[in-house]
Amino acid sequence: MSHSICGAFISASASKTSAAISVNIVFIKFALFEIYFLFLRKASVNLSGFVKFASQIAYERRAKFDADFK
Repeated sequence: MSHSICGAFISASASKTSAAISVNIVFIKFALFEIYFLFLRKASVNLSGFVKFASQIAYERRAKFDADFK
């Protein structure tokens, strides 16, 4: 009798552990996705800032080029 109770307790404990592990994996995946999303958002902001900076330089060079040939 005690053997079956012990076996049931071990199997319940194992299922709790596997459920806890799967929940932890879900949270880890969510955290990684969130970090990835924040990185992408920051990278896109940096990229748009770079594009604005590059277009400003191109505009200034074009204005200087036009001024030189007038």
